[in-house]
Amino acid sequence: MKKIHLIAFDVPYPANYGGVIVIYYYLKALHALGVKVILHCYLYDGKKTQPHLETLCEEVHYYERKKKLLSAVTHLPFIVNSRRSEKLLERLQQDKLPIFFEGVHTTYWIDHPSLADRKKVVRMHNVEWKYYDSLHKLSANTAKKIYYQIESRRLKKYDAQVAKNADVLFTISPKDQAYYQSMHEQTYYLPAFHANNEVTTAVGLGDFFLFHGNLSVEDNKKAAQYLIEKVFADIPHQLIIAGLSPDDSLLKLAAKHDNVQIEADVTEVRMNELLETAQGNILYTYQDNGLKLKLLFALYKGRHCIVNPLMVSNTADLVSLCTVTTDSSEMKSAIYKVDSVPFTQSDIERRSLKLDKGYNNKKNATYSIAIMEKHGFN
Repeated sequence: MKKIHLIAFDVPYPANYGGVIVIYYYLKALHALGVKVILHCYLYDGKKTQPHLETLCEEVHYYERKKKLLSAVTHLPFIVNSRRSEKLLERLQQDKLPIFFEGVHTTYWIDHPSLADRKKVVRMHNVEWKYYDSLHKLSANTAKKIYYQIESRRLKKYDAQVAKNADVLFTISPKDQAYYQSMHEQTYYLPAFHANNEVTTAVGLGDFFLFHGNLSVEDNKKAAQYLIEKVFADIPHQLIIAGLSPDDSLLKLAAKHDNVQIEADVTEVRMNELLETAQGNILYTYQDNGLKLKLLFALYKGRHCIVNPLMVSNTADLVSLCTVTTDSSEMKSAIYKVDSVPFTQSDIERRSLKLDKGYNNKKNATYSIAIMEKHGFN
């Protein structure tokens, strides 16, 4: 496969959150393998064009996302209908190249008659209807709860339409693969692409524990609150919470505890420094969906990883590299246990073997190309 259209649901650079990290490092891997990509992506929420992407792609095209209320008045999911673009369709019609849809979000034109003879692959970044259902349950905002519930129902119906019109589906986890294989026989697990080429964990000890994530996301905000109130409130160990856009309520909660510190809107350099110098990474989630990229980052860069079961529910191959705790009491015990345990070179070697087996970007990009070629993509 020499050339392909790739439609991204966002501008995939800078790669500063889960979904765009997966897309950006897939683009890098394809570029390294000599695949020419015509990239299509959407501008919204203040995003700007990124000349850097032109170093990885043959062409880069941008489209405005239609986020006005009118885009929600439809039977289609809002995340799909708001990314409809006639200019995108016109560009896709100019050749016969295969089309790679990154996320169900980008599939508005997947069933268009003019594209009926095109080879099409969709990478499912989640079982999106389940993700939106979990957001519905987590949100305390009534308007958001209603939106998430409606979106979840629409996405559940829409999945079948996507599967019907795709030649191949890629999923982000084995659990998602099992779900979509019931709809589409040609469904394959393609692990997440990421920024790490090798384990860079430092041997020895750190003197704090780290929780990181986008703190404007409801799941991460609730997890941070839980760790402050239920885990670190009555133990002496230091917790640093690092991430984007913490709100005032979280900042005020952290300020009540001498052993809790929030670092807001940290740079990539600082985040890497925190990951590599912490004694342990605390990874907690309320959502059972997809691969948790923050887990991969912690394993490649950090020392001990203490998680709850939902954090590893879709990555059974990584369980052996973590301490899994089922409640706050077990998590406290795990923190006390690893607090004085140095990370060793043998620990790093064990991780390296496991991670290279499943999460090597070059190997996985080569695999994706082989699967597409097997099904007639050229």
